[in-house]
Amino acid sequence: MLEADSVHSTPPENTSALPPRNPPVGAAPGGLYLPTDVTPETLFQAIGRLRK
Repeated sequence: MLEADSVHSTPPENTSALPPRNPPVGAAPGGLYLPTDVTPETLFQAIGRLRK
């Protein structure tokens, strides 16, 4: 069986490979926030037209 050369061959489990990002002000934790002038009602009407 192969063994690692050192204990530092892999990153700790509680770290991320990606750099941290600062969420926009007012964003929900873990949510997606895209500022737009389109109201939810307008968006759903457009989706409804596409589905027909």
